[in-house]
Amino acid sequence: MELQKEYKTMMGFGSALARLLIKDGAEGHALDETVSANIKHQIGSSYNSWADGALTLWNWGMHDEQTHSRIAAQIPEFDQHDSDGFCEQLYCYTFGHAGVSDRPRKILEVGSGAGAGLNFLSRLNQQDTFIGVDLAQRAVARATARFSRPGAVSFVNGDAENLPFKDGEFDVVINVESSHNYPHVGAFLAEVGRVLKPGGTFSFVDFFTDERLAEFEKGLTPAASALQPQAQHDISENVRAAIRRRMDRDSIFRAQVRKSSPLGTRYIQEQNALLQYGSPFATKSSMWNKLSGTGMSDGLRVVAKLNSYRHFLATKVGS
Repeated sequence: MELQKEYKTMMGFGSALARLLIKDGAEGHALDETVSANIKHQIGSSYNSWADGALTLWNWGMHDEQTHSRIAAQIPEFDQHDSDGFCEQLYCYTFGHAGVSDRPRKILEVGSGAGAGLNFLSRLNQQDTFIGVDLAQRAVARATARFSRPGAVSFVNGDAENLPFKDGEFDVVINVESSHNYPHVGAFLAEVGRVLKPGGTFSFVDFFTDERLAEFEKGLTPAASALQPQAQHDISENVRAAIRRRMDRDSIFRAQVRKSSPLGTRYIQEQNALLQYGSPFATKSSMWNKLSGTGMSDGLRVVAKLNSYRHFLATKVGS
């Protein structure tokens, strides 16, 4: 019964992502508010159902020796227990591009999920104040229960396209593997520009189809946004390196899946987890391009169309 529920959740989530990331035929038309609301409901429901999951993974991760060394200098053996360290590296890489400061800063993560990533950053940067916002109410509740600390880390429920914060409230906004869930890229970028202080920094990473990448590049032009692009980095190979290591039979990732899955469904759960955490992006087998239709295959269609994993850095125009 639980496996059927998870499969249904994955089908709905895959269909929602296909609507956002694959622009073919009728799918290429702009989303009206009803369609947009339905997509947000499906995505929010999916993340609510995953909020109490047994896996300790927050994203596809990345493998970068320099980033690994920087974390290990502050938190030795951070990747040798319950975590393989790849999620942490992606967070550290993203936040690291916001630079350093000799004064406390106010940091916002849009799409903070169950909160582990923001909590990790707060351990590395104890002078800053961190706030996470997420659409999934159960994820926010779990993050609050596990990680909130007065004056240091807090979490609120909210929409990335209508952020519940004042103008110019934050020094830095980050977004880690979450923007693919947003129906209106322009609205999201406008909100980031609104809540950032003049001169503030926006740093985000995500996977992209060609169509989705074009949307973001258009949204980050001076005519469309208060954000001024500073850099764009293709980190696809770093992300693929992390995924391949997770695909190893003896990896921490696969051990976690096996431990959390009933014996009778273990193989199916393991394969689903590998798909969810990007195995087709790492292997690029031609078999993924042959899948079509609805439901689960929509999710596979999306992964088959992903061409890159990228980091964007921008600043708020003004002084």
